[in-house]
Amino acid sequence: MEQRILIYTNHYDPEYFKINDIVRWISEKDFIISVITGNPNYPSGKLFHGFSPFGSKKVEKKGLTVYRLPLITRGKAGYLRLLINYISYFVSLIFFTFWCILFHKKYETIFIHHTSPPLMFLPAIFYKKIKKAKLIVWDLDMWPHTLEAIGIIKSKRLIKIFEFIFMSFYKSFDKILIASKSFEIIAKKRIQNSKIDYFPNWADKEFESLNLETLSPKKNDNIVITYTGNIGEAQGFESLIEAIKISKNKKIKFNFVGTGRYKFTLRKLIEKNKLESQITLIDPVSSKDLIRYFKKTHYLYVSLKKSSIFFKTVPAKLQTYLAIGKPIISSISGESKDILKLNNCGPNTDAGDIKGLVQIFNNINKISDREYKQFSRNTKKLYNERFSSLKRRSQLFNLLIDKKT
Repeated sequence: MEQRILIYTNHYDPEYFKINDIVRWISEKDFIISVITGNPNYPSGKLFHGFSPFGSKKVEKKGLTVYRLPLITRGKAGYLRLLINYISYFVSLIFFTFWCILFHKKYETIFIHHTSPPLMFLPAIFYKKIKKAKLIVWDLDMWPHTLEAIGIIKSKRLIKIFEFIFMSFYKSFDKILIASKSFEIIAKKRIQNSKIDYFPNWADKEFESLNLETLSPKKNDNIVITYTGNIGEAQGFESLIEAIKISKNKKIKFNFVGTGRYKFTLRKLIEKNKLESQITLIDPVSSKDLIRYFKKTHYLYVSLKKSSIFFKTVPAKLQTYLAIGKPIISSISGESKDILKLNNCGPNTDAGDIKGLVQIFNNINKISDREYKQFSRNTKKLYNERFSSLKRRSQLFNLLIDKKT
């Protein structure tokens, strides 16, 4: 009998998230899949063409049905508008879940793609209890610790209340998938160890197959460094801007490719410090165009703020960087730093370490051709051994067919 799978996610194609790959993998097998998601509006805060905010939409393909639920878009008006976006989608989820319970044939497995916030846990848990379904959660955002790290929640008492709530949520999960091994410490406090699986991110197919020529920069060349992805508060870009300003190496040329809620502030910081000649902000581009930037770059850059929760976080872009096979400059602590430093993937310093970044920039032209190429080989080797999509795909299917999960 074909297994029926119900997927809860805040985001889905054309929004750019790894859940797109998971749905594609599952749909290639003998499963019947329904995806519950909202009308796409990430990251711009505006609806994608062809979607209306209050209209629902149903798209059916062979073995796959996507239900688009109405919501109020994220917009660009700050935390209040974001909260309204979350609540509006949550209300739609509640009504749709009741409809599934009453009128749909039973789904044997529920899969939650949890980015933020955790409101979708409630309707999914309710479905599980009523229909006796298996519940698997891929937890990519460890609430409430992430909110504490970026300063949204400062009350220790409130953190404890949220932690109690999450412990009750976790008791309903049959399997919790964590993207970072460090998250296991938090997860173990909420659920038994046998229900926890390490399930890290992977790079997109087009990046996995890349074999870029790793030509090290010549002595008098500009050093092109590229950051791609979300431009948010969590990345701690203030330290980077300060380091570029202090560094004597004016041949550093930085590309930021992406967007996010911090981009406006970042632009102001660049202008304030008169760094327009060294830093270029580029709007999000297609994977094909992104590869063109990667071909021209010498180093990739990854960072997170100095915070205990981010010590346990491995940014999703790290796997993409490793797959590309270019040296990585990192300003990061904890698990991510351990991965990059132990495998010698490029120059590194601690999160928020301005002096360390300045030293990297001042000495970067002294890196030999041999050392540069070794960095490149190390990144590609690490990706193939630990993070390839083939490993995640096999792991996912084993979870779905495992009757003991």
